[in-house]
Amino acid sequence: MNAFGRGTWTRRKPRVTDPRRVLFLDGLRGLSACYVVLSHCWSTVFPAALGIPTPTVVMTAWMGLGRYAVAMFIVLSGYSLGQVLWRNDGRWPGGAGAFLRGRFRRIVPPYWAAVAIGSVLGLTLLARPVGTLWDGAIAIRPSGVLTHALLLQDVYWAGPAGSTAFWSLAIEFHIYLALALVLILLRPRVRWWPALVVVAGGLTVAGALAPGHPVLGVVAGMQPGLYGLFVLGLVAARLALRPDPVARHRFHTFLGVIGGIGLVAAAATSLRVFDPVAPVHDLWFGPLAVYVVSRLSSAGSTGAWSAAVRMLGRPRLVWLGTISYSLYLTHAFVIEIVFRAVTNRVGEPGPLMLAVQVVVGLAASIAFAALFYHLVERRFVSKAHDRAGAAAVERRRLALSWRRRPAPAAVAAEPVEPVEPTR
Repeated sequence: MNAFGRGTWTRRKPRVTDPRRVLFLDGLRGLSACYVVLSHCWSTVFPAALGIPTPTVVMTAWMGLGRYAVAMFIVLSGYSLGQVLWRNDGRWPGGAGAFLRGRFRRIVPPYWAAVAIGSVLGLTLLARPVGTLWDGAIAIRPSGVLTHALLLQDVYWAGPAGSTAFWSLAIEFHIYLALALVLILLRPRVRWWPALVVVAGGLTVAGALAPGHPVLGVVAGMQPGLYGLFVLGLVAARLALRPDPVARHRFHTFLGVIGGIGLVAAAATSLRVFDPVAPVHDLWFGPLAVYVVSRLSSAGSTGAWSAAVRMLGRPRLVWLGTISYSLYLTHAFVIEIVFRAVTNRVGEPGPLMLAVQVVVGLAASIAFAALFYHLVERRFVSKAHDRAGAAAVERRRLALSWRRRPAPAAVAAEPVEPVEPTR
């Protein structure tokens, strides 16, 4: 046995899962997506914040760390897909080809629609630079749109395509390609997985230390640390479905060790150039995020972790999780429109401008994301996802009455299927 549990798969009956627990995934997705919007609202008002050490910038700097929400998205994606993978003894239903087809249909068509909308706006209504974060999303040219459409912007940068948030979509899809390869080649070799995490972390540090290297620079652009976080999310899902106190303790210890090493690596690289959202910070934040997800998945009926599960399972947060992918795809041009139409009329950058941008920008982004979800994204959501969503509503009803009466035996005995990940 290693930190990831037993070395081979064994067929076991999945344990009965608390009907509240799957909902915390959606709650975390919703909060993470909202934090990305919050971060970009902050960066829109203070686009050169590192050069403006005003009291407002210093006190609100925590709002500009949206990179960490992307790391949480990757962890949640690994955990959600792991729920399906481990229920089938390490095999994806239908094989690796079915996995890739499903991921492509779920992720890429809505992404293409967002690229089209963002690019058109970047060429027309929002084409004029005004000194905000959006300036990095324009200067649009065909080669940039093409590489984004092909999901190659992490390997070869040819220009923006109407959003500063599209960078992570190519990485996410390439992670799915890597998982498909693992399903084919490495499935029986679970002991290799800790090594994959360590290698991903090592490549991240090497890229941070040698950003101009012709090979390491390309590798660093592919964000190898996020691949490691995805693997850790998969493992956390395995331990949630097949509880083993010893394996869970070893896994948490492993997370603590690699998180500590990652924190030291981040501090060392920051001595050269301090960047609070550099990829090297994934090495300490990622294990922390995985630990939180693992503890939430094993929360009992009482205690702080259980209270967090109940909070994250509230209907409004679950709804935000449902539209979180649409929110991530479309928020960049929405908050820029809000800035130009509303916020820019307030005055100079400061607390009032930031408050207006956050309140109006977040509300408008959520409203547009809901519209985009119903008009575009929902068309590519599988029927299984719809059934899981309906089941989530019923699970929430049971959760609300959790302390009043026990759940019906027929429902409690039914394994809880995860809602298909949107990120």
